[in-house]
Amino acid sequence: MPIILYIVFRILITIFRQNSATAGLVWVVAGIYLLFVIGSWTMNSIANFFLLFHPDGKYALSKTEKWSAITVVTAMLSGITILALALFTPLANGTRYEEGFFAAGLVCLSLALPLGEIDYPIRFSTNNKRNIFSLMLAGTGLLSLLSVVFFPAQALIIMAVYGAGFLLYNWSGVLRY
Repeated sequence: MPIILYIVFRILITIFRQNSATAGLVWVVAGIYLLFVIGSWTMNSIANFFLLFHPDGKYALSKTEKWSAITVVTAMLSGITILALALFTPLANGTRYEEGFFAAGLVCLSLALPLGEIDYPIRFSTNNKRNIFSLMLAGTGLLSLLSVVFFPAQALIIMAVYGAGFLLYNWSGVLRY
């Protein structure tokens, strides 16, 4: 199914780009595709978050599933809020935080992926390479968010390191269990 969706996505993008009247639809198709992809990565944690509020559902979740749901949804809501503030308000305009504000929203939103893979309670004495890398990536992401607040001039460098780690984390099968 993912391969078919990707092929259909590429065909639609090519068709829409050829006609200037439908060129704006490229962004709509790309947005729907990205929403599907990211939703498939985080849907389990989002569903578990809703189970936390069900009288019987909360007992069906393990400790890892509960904390994963809480951290993933918190990261996603925080990231969306920061992105909305950066895009639709002049909150950081003209301040030293202007460059890093939008990037901080992206980092916060992207933290949902490694936070969803961490085994809770957090232990560093595990043989699971994916869990260790998830912890290191989450730590780097949090460090980059703190650097936006305290050292905004250097924040983009730390965010670039986080971005490289994030790409390696998602596109490399080396660290899969």
